[in-house]
Amino acid sequence: MDRKKKESVFKVFIEPHYERVYGLMLVKTKDHILAKDLTQNAFEKAWDKLDQLQNYEAARNWLNKIALHEL
Repeated sequence: MDRKKKESVFKVFIEPHYERVYGLMLVKTKDHILAKDLTQNAFEKAWDKLDQLQNYEAARNWLNKIALHEL
């Protein structure tokens, strides 16, 4: 996937889930700073692994799995 397409896919299918992932991390950790760090880590990993996402409609579940592995 070229960089321009990757940026577009990330913006449309991944970024909209930021607040939800942060909320999940906050519920799990009860720590705002740690939740933000874990969310950032999850989004960095999602960016790195974006080529592995086969079904863009499943991005939410895929991102949840990445985030939960950060705990």
